[in-house]
Amino acid sequence: MYECCAHALRVFVQRMGWVTDRPDACYQPLTGIKSVLKCRGPVTPETRQVVYEVEIKEIGYNPEPYVLADANMYADGHCIVRFTDISLRLSGTTRETLNDFWESLKPAIVFDREHILTFATGKPSRAFGSPYKAFDEDRFIARLPAPPYSFIDRITRVQPPAWVLKPDGWIEAEYDVSPDAWYFRADRSGHIPFCVLLEIALQPCGWLAAYAGSALKSAKDLKFRNLGGEAVRHHAVFADAGRLTMRVRMTQVAEAGEMIIEHFRFEVLCGKTLVYDGTTNFGFFTAAALAEQVGLRDAAKFQFVPDPATLLAARSIVLPDNAPLTPDDPSSEAAPLLSLPARAIRMIDAVEVYLPESGSAGLGFIRGVKSVDPQEWFFKAHFYRDPVCPGRSELNRSCSSLNSWRWSAGVT
Repeated sequence: MYECCAHALRVFVQRMGWVTDRPDACYQPLTGIKSVLKCRGPVTPETRQVVYEVEIKEIGYNPEPYVLADANMYADGHCIVRFTDISLRLSGTTRETLNDFWESLKPAIVFDREHILTFATGKPSRAFGSPYKAFDEDRFIARLPAPPYSFIDRITRVQPPAWVLKPDGWIEAEYDVSPDAWYFRADRSGHIPFCVLLEIALQPCGWLAAYAGSALKSAKDLKFRNLGGEAVRHHAVFADAGRLTMRVRMTQVAEAGEMIIEHFRFEVLCGKTLVYDGTTNFGFFTAAALAEQVGLRDAAKFQFVPDPATLLAARSIVLPDNAPLTPDDPSSEAAPLLSLPARAIRMIDAVEVYLPESGSAGLGFIRGVKSVDPQEWFFKAHFYRDPVCPGRSELNRSCSSLNSWRWSAGVT
């Protein structure tokens, strides 16, 4: 009868994870603990069912894991045994050795690089499974970015279940930073440019949205757009960073008609150091819903409108195209400190300078201009069958359908 209660307690601590492969470890009673046993009935061949009920009173590490409990034994509903202060410890272990044991059993990779690339440009069912079979040939599905704008190497941990679109646990992804990566040569800053860091953080959000089966919520094809977010960059990430870990969790889902809005929390870590974290939200929209978007309704109040009467004629500065011209361009050109990025990642072609008339109290301004080339490399990488400029949140149209865009800033 004692062993019955002790076995029930052992099952409990094993379910907690108190198991190890250390050859010197074993389950033992706690030294110096007095146990009291009271028996008030037998278990005979006529007994139909016995139940062991264990009440945990104390649990901890000293430094070996231990537990102290009381146990009751019932025979056909009648309490026949009371065991007070039954104890158990797992000798030869500590909390740290137990954690190390379980860490060693974790699979190294849940979804590998081949899986990531398959969902970027291949058959979605080969990446996630048969529910996405319809998207292999006929139907459109939102994709992950393809190289050279793909910044996930593997998914190493997944807590939420597949095909369930609801807020749930974290996923973890990894990206191996190469010191020879094209964006270091192109950006000329020595650290990962912000557009790449942003994608490193956000691409696991897109993976999780696909893993949850978002595209299956509508009989119509849905496009995927980032709508905004808030984030903090805590540290720059340099070329010797090695492996980055991205943690992403879906925090909220809202469905309205054939539109889905999903909110995410994300973290980017270099080792154990948090380098970037924040929140973001994405939307799934039909082509018709995107066509009806009017853009940012309150944009006008943020626009700088100069007084033409106080301005001299514009002076246009065309920026030189320095190598690397594209991500796959092996060449590069030396540049002084604080230079603008090379052509592969520079997103303005020219700067128009407007200065105020001499003695005028008016404001001057500069305007950056970018001519949109539908054949530019990032349209082919972001996304397959749905080209949009990375990092744009505008819903009303794809960048590849525009002729140019401009930005301006006031100059006192």
